[in-house]
Amino acid sequence: MDASLFHLIEPAAAGLAAPGAGLLLAAAQLERRDAPERAACGTALMGALLLLAAAAVRVLGFGRPQLLLGALSRPESALFWEIAFTTLAAALTLLYAGLLARGTDYRAARGAVFAAAAAALGLVIAQSAGSVMSWRAAWSTWTLVLPVLGLVLPAAAAALGAAESFFEKLPPAASSGRGLMLRAIGVSILLWASYPAALLLGSPQAQDAAKHLFSGSAFTWTAAAAGFGWAAPLLLSKIFENSASSTAARRLSGIAALLSVGAAAFITRGEILALGRAVWSFFAR
Repeated sequence: MDASLFHLIEPAAAGLAAPGAGLLLAAAQLERRDAPERAACGTALMGALLLLAAAAVRVLGFGRPQLLLGALSRPESALFWEIAFTTLAAALTLLYAGLLARGTDYRAARGAVFAAAAAALGLVIAQSAGSVMSWRAAWSTWTLVLPVLGLVLPAAAAALGAAESFFEKLPPAASSGRGLMLRAIGVSILLWASYPAALLLGSPQAQDAAKHLFSGSAFTWTAAAAGFGWAAPLLLSKIFENSASSTAARRLSGIAALLSVGAAAFITRGEILALGRAVWSFFAR
């Protein structure tokens, strides 16, 4: 595989997993609010599909089967946990759908979708955790998992907005709206900021890495991630929360907000990976 394409594998997987996890979180919220079964189940199944797509991207990125099998046979590898969490989330989602179809044990169904959402969050963490390396300044802190993890929250708020437009008669408590989106974005910003803050408290090389996020071409990507991950979903939430908007507009805005967060996750993961490689290469000379 071409080196430039290889470097896009992990960002692409993050761009799929973050909205996928957001959809499963939204499904858990819909279930908690006793929303119609097809609303919660449909949202959960879409989330599981995105997680499976993220896993497929990672698997295809290995190219040779022996490399893939080697990674999957080692529990200390990031891919092992990515596949494990993806499999668990997909299996629990199918269990949830099956229990709803039987219509017998709603408590078990609720537990299944909550566990699926937790497994999805585990996947998002595992995707970034494999990059933690004490000898690379930009990757020397576990807080590097938080920027992409934080984007799951606006993705969940967008997914609730989309679900509200696609499914009729959702209970009012399940409504998304700008209030929920604002809270989700606020927490997401705090989680993102914890990464450069941790770098600034580290070694001189780590401090240089943090400053690099806000200078030169890297700042363009930082701003793009903020636009896609926070500004665009907030603006779009004004459409899908407005009952006066047409159904088509509300549906399109909800989907667009979810896709926008996926783009932000792609950019954010790619920027962190590039930052680590660039800083390491510079100080390794």
